[in-house]
Amino acid sequence: MSSTLEDTPVNMTVSVRPGDTRPSSRTRVMFRNVPTGASLSSGMKVGDNWIVPLESLPGLLLTPPPNMHGSFELILNATTISTNGEVTREGYISIEVEAVADPVSYEIRPTCFDTNQDLVPLNISIEGTDTDGSENITVLIAGTPDGISFSPSEYNRDGEYLIHYEDLNSLQFMLTNWTLPSFVVNVTVISMEIFNGDIWEETTEVTIGNCTTPTGSVSIHSYPYMTIRNC
Repeated sequence: MSSTLEDTPVNMTVSVRPGDTRPSSRTRVMFRNVPTGASLSSGMKVGDNWIVPLESLPGLLLTPPPNMHGSFELILNATTISTNGEVTREGYISIEVEAVADPVSYEIRPTCFDTNQDLVPLNISIEGTDTDGSENITVLIAGTPDGISFSPSEYNRDGEYLIHYEDLNSLQFMLTNWTLPSFVVNVTVISMEIFNGDIWEETTEVTIGNCTTPTGSVSIHSYPYMTIRNC
């Protein structure tokens, strides 16, 4: 069995020795049962099959379908054609594809607060690149100072709040007896494969300031409020 990671080519490691080496004979190699969306680094696609020249077998790579994980089996037919007729040998190649958490694109849009507000929206938008539903996306906000809390969320410990993807559109933070002009939190976007627990994550430091802070002191425009990652 050959194994690879999601969206990563795998070496076929196939060797075929012609049954007839006379100049008048020729050998054709066909890969059958190739999954839809998969491709080989050499050869010609004919329907659901791939025909590969004998000289292209060394270093031949197969790229699995995008975002695929799991296993499949290829059928390999090697046919030698000579003046004596055709001789075909059949073999099988098992491929195992391990799931990998894909990076996501996300945006933390500018926001500020007024000390007279009880709840302030925090706008975080996320777009996953793996659309087969195999990944769980969450956001972890850490380093939250006393007097600031986030909702809806799950409070972990020590100022950490876990927000589920479906709650991002209604995410807000609450100020309780807060008088300082700004605060800083670490926002970590996490993508986890539900099949094997593989994780991709990225952390951004976000500073949120008071909307009414005068210019020259702590200005909303002086903070890196917006961060965009396109991975």
